[in-house]
Amino acid sequence: MKIIITEYLTDWPGESSQIVKPFIFDLLLKNHLFIFLVTLANGNFEEVCIETDSEDTLKAIRNLLIGTGNVTKLQETSNTANRRLYREGYEIYTQGDLSMILLNPKPQPNLFNQEALDAYTLGFATAWSFDYVAEGQKLLSPKKNWFYYLAKWFRRV
Repeated sequence: MKIIITEYLTDWPGESSQIVKPFIFDLLLKNHLFIFLVTLANGNFEEVCIETDSEDTLKAIRNLLIGTGNVTKLQETSNTANRRLYREGYEIYTQGDLSMILLNPKPQPNLFNQEALDAYTLGFATAWSFDYVAEGQKLLSPKKNWFYYLAKWFRRV
C-alpha cells in the first residue's frame, strides 16, 4: 500500500524557489502512515497531488480523506485547473478554505521506481517552470516546511 505525495505551498517562505519533490510513503509502515494521518487530520496540506499503487490503496486513501481529513469533493472549475499540481482527470478535494488535494483515480504502480518517478516530477516542472525539482533522492534546493522535516526525521527511525 504505497502512495506518492507531491506537495506545493502557494505562500512559499524560502529565499530560493520551491522544489517539487514527490515522497513515496508505504502506508504499511507505522511511521509513514502516522505522518500522512497527522498531516491530513491537522489540515496542513495546502496543495497536494496523490498517486496510488493499487485499487486497494486508492480506496483506503479516499476513505482517509473523507473520514480523517473531512474533505469535500469538488467538480473541476477554472480555479482548480489553475492550481500548480493540477492534472486533468484527477479527483479534486478541498479541506477548509485553502487546502486542495488532487487524487489520481487510476492507480499508477509503474511510478514506484526511481526512473519513472523522476519523469513524473519533471512533468510538474515543465507545466509550471519550477526553478528546482528533485532528482532521485537528492534535493536541489532546501524545502523548509514541517512536512518535509517530519518525513525526513521518520525516515531515520
